[in-house]
Amino acid sequence: MRVGVLEEQFDLSPADWVSERLTTFAVNVASIIPEGFEAYGRLFHPAHRGETPVSWAEVAAHNGCTVHPEMQWHTISGADFYEPGPPGGPWTEGPDVGSLPQDLTNILVDHLRSHTTTPESVWFATWNGWDGHRLDPRPGVLARLGKKLQPRLRRAGPLPPILELPARHYWLLHGPIEGALETMMSAGYEGFDPWWQSVNLWWPDDRAWFVSTDIDFAWTYVGGAQELIDELLAEPRLEILPATLTERITHDADRINASDPEDG
Repeated sequence: MRVGVLEEQFDLSPADWVSERLTTFAVNVASIIPEGFEAYGRLFHPAHRGETPVSWAEVAAHNGCTVHPEMQWHTISGADFYEPGPPGGPWTEGPDVGSLPQDLTNILVDHLRSHTTTPESVWFATWNGWDGHRLDPRPGVLARLGKKLQPRLRRAGPLPPILELPARHYWLLHGPIEGALETMMSAGYEGFDPWWQSVNLWWPDDRAWFVSTDIDFAWTYVGGAQELIDELLAEPRLEILPATLTERITHDADRINASDPEDG
């Protein structure tokens, strides 16, 4: 079965090296992206005011908070990801969680293509828990609209095997780097257009870089050569900070902006 230009994989061995380098869950950056790259960056998914993207730095400045690599959305905004912005604030809708925004995916593809010798051979892992997944369009509930989804199309044949990483299960796909621009959500629902859901992990066959968007986070990590990370840091359309593998990722990670003693 194919998802656009991507083909599902029944042989998981190309991801063995990822399993070997991700041995913890919810500890630090090394729990989310494999070790061994020269440099890493943390790419923040923007909030929005209407159709206008709003950076984390803008939200932090509005609330008198400090921008730093371990900042958390709740400490700089005073709200959960899914809560609306306060009246008069710079944002009305929080950042996307678990999905790299489509416009940022396009930007990454443009940069990453020239930093691999194998742009036509890229591996993609997509979380198997999304309702309405194109690989498995089972019934589900679109929670934000409170509507039950009933697929018009059903899968033919067995599902591929599960790629098991710490506390996460994925399906593996393969194709050109442009496969990152495929949404993982099904178009086979009455009354719904396909909505954007990025893949969660992707890396080229030569392992020159790695992109990781955890299902619970409103940011994405990128690992690669220092030249690549420097190039992304200089990209004005991205809000990205240097990251290290030892930086914390948990709810209490932001010790600089924490206002509640329980936040650290």
